[in-house]
Amino acid sequence: MQNYESTIKSVKLALPVMYSDIVKFVCDIAEKEMGGDSSKICPENTKNVKNYYVLILLMAGVVDDFK
Repeated sequence: MQNYESTIKSVKLALPVMYSDIVKFVCDIAEKEMGGDSSKICPENTKNVKNYYVLILLMAGVVDDFK
């Protein structure tokens, strides 16, 4: 967070803010961990998962591709 705070003061933010590609990328990785079919995710299928993923988005305030 200290790096973010110091960097945000010295960069010019570019708009629009598009996050859909990175969110899809992270979701695809997590889906592969679950066996590839997100429609079959249930508590019984999570017992063998060895990794978990956390996506932290540090944002300028607006997401332009929310859908």
